[in-house]
Amino acid sequence: MSFNRKLPTKISKGVIRPRAYFWQDDGFIVREQVLFLMERFTLRASDGHQVACYLWPVTEPRAIIQIAHGMGEHAMRYARVARQLNAAGYVVYANDHRGHGETAGEHAGFMGLDGWNRTLADMYELNGRCRGLHPELKLCLLGHSMGSTLS
Repeated sequence: MSFNRKLPTKISKGVIRPRAYFWQDDGFIVREQVLFLMERFTLRASDGHQVACYLWPVTEPRAIIQIAHGMGEHAMRYARVARQLNAAGYVVYANDHRGHGETAGEHAGFMGLDGWNRTLADMYELNGRCRGLHPELKLCLLGHSMGSTLS
């Protein structure tokens, strides 16, 4: 079980939030100060749907990693993974798929009509944005569970 508590928020081209995460490991709660920046932004999909997206930037990226989360998850579950990838020099992008996380809105668990194809299109649009912002970098898709199938 994990908990998180938001720390003060700084506004700059989206929301950048340093966060403190609390992880329960073997019955003990361990406090880990996460010292990285994360920017949340919204991508308007081709059908008008608002897709919650996240960026974990680095100053001199060596490549782009786009994370696709699994069924019943959300992109912020991969914050620790993103931090580790940042430490290795990778810029990381992720989005909450339709019916998941902040993209779900009131319809959690329901991807909508033609939801699978629309979710693929959302990932493709985010992929295009990543490539547009970093045309010189290689891009790798990293998917877990349902996200691996989408990737």
